Amino acid sequence: MLSYLLLTAIGTVAARPPTHELAVRQVYDFPNPGSWLENLAVRSNGNILATRLDVPQLYQFFPLVPNSEPTLIHAFPSTSGFTGLTGITELAGHPDVFAVIASNFSEPGHGAVWRVDMRQPTPAVAKIAQIPQAAVPNGMASLDAAEHAVLISDSTLGNVWRLDLRSGAYTVAIDDPKMNKVRPNATVSVNGIRIFGGYLYFTNSDALFFARIPIHANGTAAGASEIVAYSVGNGSTFDDFAIDDDGTAYVATGNGNAVTRITPDGRAAIIAGNLNSTEIANPTSVQFGRTEQDRRTIYVTTAGGLEGPVNGTVIIGAQLAAIELPW
Repeated sequence: MLSYLLLTAIGTVAARPPTHELAVRQVYDFPNPGSWLENLAVRSNGNILATRLDVPQLYQFFPLVPNSEPTLIHAFPSTSGFTGLTGITELAGHPDVFAVIASNFSEPGHGAVWRVDMRQPTPAVAKIAQIPQAAVPNGMASLDAAEHAVLISDSTLGNVWRLDLRSGAYTVAIDDPKMNKVRPNATVSVNGIRIFGGYLYFTNSDALFFARIPIHANGTAAGASEIVAYSVGNGSTFDDFAIDDDGTAYVATGNGNAVTRITPDGRAAIIAGNLNSTEIANPTSVQFGRTEQDRRTIYVTTAGGLEGPVNGTVIIGAQLAAIELPW
């Protein structure tokens, strides 16, 4: 999220597997340039919930229904003070109930986490907690059900918060140097986060790498962090990502207009999109499908070139794209 032309050069890159140029299918293109899809979560029925950053709105998409239009699930009123939505995650132990972050990017400390219950015909939306000490709450991941908590990356402060879903209490769970900015004037540091195999995986958009840190069940650090892979192309920023069952990550590569595949041993390669293409214009997040029909499909949200216009001039509407994986 909010990579904003972070073009810092990074040196050594791990050995790369062969590059694949996979086909990209557009599920939906917003007609208006200036729209920005920031993150997504896939429901068990195959529908997709996606947050918008340019306005505080949550949409539902129907990727398995050809030529379908998205529906607006919830729009926060202007009186709420929120200007956009960032992270979204399904709550462990509560199928079809999601946590969503709403923020005001001109007023740090205005972020709040909301519960969206999709189990009812009319989704129920209720505030979980305000997080005034967080500057820019961004990525989010759910801890195990017994913890009743989520982890939230703060892209300005360079740390990870733990929010108790029952009490609304929050505290810094992880404050690791690899989550910090490299340049003092950078906008975004730690960005996307996911929990897999006892580790919290994360991207650092300023430092241009994908990393991980072992964690305890409560989300606190259990050891030292390590870099898994660097961005593979000319300062292209890493954003949010999905992790396959074997530990392979598929990372939205923001101003590279691409998706990068990173194997568990750190080999990175672009598999779809490219710097000069609008097929995936400023991808922001990635998730796997959840039905038998699309389990080997990744879905990608985009900002349509708002982070950095394609070829320096081209801005299109936000996209929800689909890529079928051969692996």
